[in-house]
Amino acid sequence: MERNKYDKYLAHDVRLGYMRLYYAPFDLRDGRVSQHAFKDIRNAPEILRKLFLRYVSDMERVSDDALEAWIALVQGQLTGDRSLAEARRAAFAQWPAGPASQADVVSTVRNYWLEVADIVADLGVSADLLPQDLLLKWPSDVRKDHVVAVITAMPYWPIGLDENGNWC
Repeated sequence: MERNKYDKYLAHDVRLGYMRLYYAPFDLRDGRVSQHAFKDIRNAPEILRKLFLRYVSDMERVSDDALEAWIALVQGQLTGDRSLAEARRAAFAQWPAGPASQADVVSTVRNYWLEVADIVADLGVSADLLPQDLLLKWPSDVRKDHVVAVITAMPYWPIGLDENGNWC
């Protein structure tokens, strides 16, 4: 999906959403931002690079669907003399996370977050890659703009920590 096709329908600042989401998990941990050996996809183990390719493919599909549905919702709100900004606000009243409100988006992000955490734990490099690197930073690095636009509409990651400090 071309960026100019959906950009005017988005009501959030993608850059601010990126920063908010990227750093939010540190609130659940000890708050430290560490340097990650695998922060760049080129330095990551093959298993993580393959997982990323699968994730991007899945997220492109669900992001396209979510953006199409979001655009239709906003366009449906363009009644009478309502402006596009007013239509977006009305649409957000129905879908508070914009295109990220779609169940397929939420479940895809959540499932891959947990898979990344499991793989990193199995590799024994838990401090070297954070799930948000693979789910948000890497798509941004390879210019998957519509995927990043959908993810950054989320107000928070659809995950938490259990009593043992494991992602759940």
